[in-house]
Amino acid sequence: GLLIGGATWVNDPARGTVVDLDGVDDAIAIDPDLLELDTFNAFTISVWVQSDIGIGVTQDIATWWRWTGYPCTDCAINLAQHSNGRYRFEIAGTSVEGGTSSTSWTHIAATYDGFTMRLYVGGVQVGSVARSGALPASTADLLFGGQGNGTNDFDGRMDQIDVYAEALGPAEIAALAAD
Repeated sequence: GLLIGGATWVNDPARGTVVDLDGVDDAIAIDPDLLELDTFNAFTISVWVQSDIGIGVTQDIATWWRWTGYPCTDCAINLAQHSNGRYRFEIAGTSVEGGTSSTSWTHIAATYDGFTMRLYVGGVQVGSVARSGALPASTADLLFGGQGNGTNDFDGRMDQIDVYAEALGPAEIAALAAD
């Protein structure tokens, strides 16, 4: 992905080379045409995060939408550390929450198989919700660390960002969380 808004590569004692985000305007942008997200019937987003803030502020981990305010007319995917202290995964208004936000390195994964959204924290499923249908179309970049408009920007570090065109299973998610 492309580092934007001042996102920088730094050395982290626990994880090696990681991306540092300042919580103001930084993000990692991935062109949706490269991923062909709009053709996905299923997907997995996997990322290691370390928040500098913890609980109390909503911080976007990954977003694929063009924010236009409520109601959002171009909202597809959002994965966030929510202000209520839980992680949240949303697709076009359907959401699932679980786990507890932390300032320690934490593996987060979100999967969608065309029928069920699942959220994993630390390699363990912490929530699921039924949802059917294809992903909404969006012309936006897939952003890690913000929405691209200065709202809910992530303050912390990210590592090992992966996007798969399939819903990985529990054993595969656990293996990613063990890495």
